[in-house]
Amino acid sequence: MLGGPCAAKKLAIRLVVGAWCLAAFVLGQAYNSTFVTYVIAPVAQPLINSVHDIVNDPNIRVVVRKDRGMDVFFSVISEIIMFRRVAAMLDE
Repeated sequence: MLGGPCAAKKLAIRLVVGAWCLAAFVLGQAYNSTFVTYVIAPVAQPLINSVHDIVNDPNIRVVVRKDRGMDVFFSVISEIIMFRRVAAMLDE
């Protein structure tokens, strides 16, 4: 019978179909809201593009933990002029 009522009167099937429809609706709405956010939200420009920006901008302060990775890196590689300037910024 086409277009008639559902012949299956089992509650389990109806619950599965209802849960499936609810999940599809929720996931569809989540996708649409995320998509709209990506389209509408402004794209923030990066504060720095290279190490030269760190050295040349007096408003940027370099903060690292003492005797950790970047502190040791800048103290070891301070022979290069640009990194010497960054290492000097760390000592301020």
